[in-house]
Amino acid sequence: MFICARYKEFLLFNKVTADYLYEIILSSCGLFCCFLLQIGKTKVFLRAGQMADLDTRRSEVLGKAASIIQRKVRTFLACRSFVLIRLSVIKIQAACRGIYLFPRNISSPVEF
Repeated sequence: MFICARYKEFLLFNKVTADYLYEIILSSCGLFCCFLLQIGKTKVFLRAGQMADLDTRRSEVLGKAASIIQRKVRTFLACRSFVLIRLSVIKIQAACRGIYLFPRNISSPVEF
């Protein structure tokens, strides 16, 4: 069950048996070969170095997912900041236009 919980990012389906899950995970990584592993009742026994290869691929998948999430969050924050700045600029422009077009002292109009 350790591999089921740890490598669930490789799965396409959620409701499968543990043996089928092991086969899917290992075949998607190119490691499923009857000479390289043994599937027991509760564990999968791999040869030396294969667990490190699985961890490397898992970290690549998680790294790509993290970078996608960061990109989406940064885009959202930049868009929100841009909208707030644009609305502030519009308010400032409206106030300046109001001051220039309708001066309070009629005797001395503002020249452009």
